[in-house]
Amino acid sequence: MVGPFADSEGTLNRMTEPAESLLRGALALPKDDRADLAAQLLVSLDETTEDDLSDVDEQWARELEARARRALAGRTATEDWVRLRDRLANEPTDR
Repeated sequence: MVGPFADSEGTLNRMTEPAESLLRGALALPKDDRADLAAQLLVSLDETTEDDLSDVDEQWARELEARARRALAGRTATEDWVRLRDRLANEPTDR
């Protein structure tokens, strides 16, 4: 096997021995099982942690504060809610 994780002799690199062993076993599975396993592994990489959510909350709080300051300082274009609601209600939709 040659590729980003194997040398020209097919020796795996950048992986621990348990990971190499697991990969060899996984590669011996039928195609559908390998696809299911790969999908589950990819999903596991996208899991969000509490720390990630905390960072996002902090970033949104800073963004909202900055937007509010711009609005209060008159540096943001605004539109009256009643007019906006009426305009949106009368716009054709693509649905």
